[in-house]
Amino acid sequence: MNRGYMACWLLALALLGGCQTISAQKETCETTIRSYNRMVRWQEHESAERAVEEAARAEYRRRLGEKDLRIADYRIKTLTCDTERGEAEATVEYDYYVLPSTTLRTVQDIQKWRYLPNAKQAEWRIQTPPPEFGN
Repeated sequence: MNRGYMACWLLALALLGGCQTISAQKETCETTIRSYNRMVRWQEHESAERAVEEAARAEYRRRLGEKDLRIADYRIKTLTCDTERGEAEATVEYDYYVLPSTTLRTVQDIQKWRYLPNAKQAEWRIQTPPPEFGN
């Protein structure tokens, strides 16, 4: 096998391997965002909080810690993962009510996410706090 052919073959493998990494990173992004919103909907706040940037956790707890808040449903309207820039954005609508009221309200949440590579495990983290759920 000549060196030129071998170099082309190695380059092709490297390029394919890079695409797979980007694809896996995008899949991880989408899975993380979907899981986070599912956990918020079902009030699994401790689990959802793991996806929240450290600096935003106090505000996360304040906005979602309302014991009378009930999220009835959510819809991910848009979800964009830009793996090259390490950024993502999701537009989510939450249907909710605050007891003792039973009036269903809807609020829109524009979520900004960032990819954080680190030594232990690379992960996607939400940068923005949840929306204000009014009464």
